[in-house]
Amino acid sequence: MADLQFEVNCLKDSKIVELVRQIISDWGNSIPHHNLVDFGNKIELLDLVYRPCYFMTLTTQYEGRSKRSSQRPYLGDSIEKQVVYSIDEFNSWDRVLPESEGYEKKSSSFVVAGSEHVEDCGKCHASGKITCPSCGGKGKETCGTCKGKGEIRCSSCSGTGQIRCSSCSGSGYSGYQKCSACGGSGQVYRNNGNTAEGKWACMSCGGSGRGARQRCSRCHGTGKLTCTSCHGHGKNTCSTCRGSGILVCKKCNGQKVITCPTCDGKTQLVHYYAIDQYFSPIQHNPLVAHPKVRANFPDFTIDYNEEPGIEILTDSVDGVFKRNPLSGTPIAKLFDKMVADSEAETPFDNRIGKKIVRQHLILSRVNLYDVIYKFEDKEWELLILGSNNRIMSNDSPFLKLSQSCLENAKKSYKLGKIGRSMDFVEAANEMDLEGKRYEELNEFYHKCSKRFNRLYRLGAVLGGVASVIPLFYLIFGIAKQPHFIFSSINQLYSGEFVYFHSFMLFLLSTIFIASLNNRFYHWMVRRYDLGIRNEVARFSVAFISSVVNSLLVGLVVILFSSSGIALLFDSILFLIKPLANFAGSVLVPFLKILGV
Repeated sequence: MADLQFEVNCLKDSKIVELVRQIISDWGNSIPHHNLVDFGNKIELLDLVYRPCYFMTLTTQYEGRSKRSSQRPYLGDSIEKQVVYSIDEFNSWDRVLPESEGYEKKSSSFVVAGSEHVEDCGKCHASGKITCPSCGGKGKETCGTCKGKGEIRCSSCSGTGQIRCSSCSGSGYSGYQKCSACGGSGQVYRNNGNTAEGKWACMSCGGSGRGARQRCSRCHGTGKLTCTSCHGHGKNTCSTCRGSGILVCKKCNGQKVITCPTCDGKTQLVHYYAIDQYFSPIQHNPLVAHPKVRANFPDFTIDYNEEPGIEILTDSVDGVFKRNPLSGTPIAKLFDKMVADSEAETPFDNRIGKKIVRQHLILSRVNLYDVIYKFEDKEWELLILGSNNRIMSNDSPFLKLSQSCLENAKKSYKLGKIGRSMDFVEAANEMDLEGKRYEELNEFYHKCSKRFNRLYRLGAVLGGVASVIPLFYLIFGIAKQPHFIFSSINQLYSGEFVYFHSFMLFLLSTIFIASLNNRFYHWMVRRYDLGIRNEVARFSVAFISSVVNSLLVGLVVILFSSSGIALLFDSILFLIKPLANFAGSVLVPFLKILGV
């Protein structure tokens, strides 16, 4: 390996120069938004040096061993005569154990021959049984459901002893008495019963025909009944222990003793010594790069491993490398340091002895050309890396153009040309192949987008306001007209109630319009965030869409007023008719000013 190359000047090699120019041209042509076509032929090459980098992979397979005392139940099997009486009498590394076949991680345990001997189990005193630890030898244990109380909270009444009355649904009232003034009809004759004057809504019951509320006879107005499950006690007998609070011990099944877990009921134990064996591989992957490359391109040490290397050396040994396969090369000392680090490595617990079983070395090369060129009276530098000819540069004319686009974007932003500013930011981002200004560009793009979307929001608001005004007059005009289908309910309306009814209908319509416009706004932003870049166009789309939405809501209101759904709306308002009449009377002066 004495011919390892680290620096070769290629400026006089015409084939390499031509290839490098073509690679740079392809790179430049892949970058959008510029006119530097065939950039490789427009530059002046000042220096072209082949500086390949190398990375080594040293894989080390470690074996670790430790010894311990252990025991197992005696099953009556044949036991060799004991010759090892102490754990200190043997060395774990003197025993022949299976070797690993490759570089793998695993663990095994082996009995030391001649260390086994049989003794009575001390845990159960050779009886095979021990007192049940769960019940303490009593054979019974406290019920876990009721905690030994024998009772649990009633689930039907949640422990209160009472349930909701089903007759009145817990309200305490079963209905209403008839209004004494109108006899339940909701109408009275005008002028003391003169039929010629006609009928009017009863003032006492508001036309409902209902008088005072009638208490429920079943619960006597309390809304509660005695719980039928617990009969008012709030507790029921525990079904698990049937009220005793005690259960048969599950662990010993009431026998008070269990099988000894130490000897598994065999009464005797085999005591022995064991050796635990561990295998674990570890890799060392140092990078060897020219000092100039490391100094001029600090990001290179992070990105180099993305390039596929060319394997130029592989070597394996049993145990540790005693000879240096890279002897005579500039990286021989680095290899010696790797081997020394592998010997000092501790992949296992410090209490576990270890040794190196085998090692494997792979040396790979990544081609790298360091190019210094001149363009527009300024010197630049780039790297051509790997078999894919990936270009890495800290600065370049294209990055300079990217910066220029960013400056133009900021100028357009100050002039209020937000759409054009966003176009400049996108162009700058596409030209910044190395991502040097990613955070700055991304932050400024979101700043433009946020301001740009305000135009849509403004258009949506103004469109909504402009359309809500005619909608206001439309709703009040429709609501005051006789009902299209259910004309019988018109006589129930009073003047004040009509105003309140119309106002509530307008308020609900306005809320619906605002919600619809908000949803449409978010959909437009997601759909056209990169499409509509003209400020006037986005404002106009928002304004027009808001007006269209409002007109559609107006149509819905008309249909609503002409359908049976309006009965539900009216019935809800009738429940608060006194409040509705008061609110309507407050609205009257304001509405008269508006000409409604």
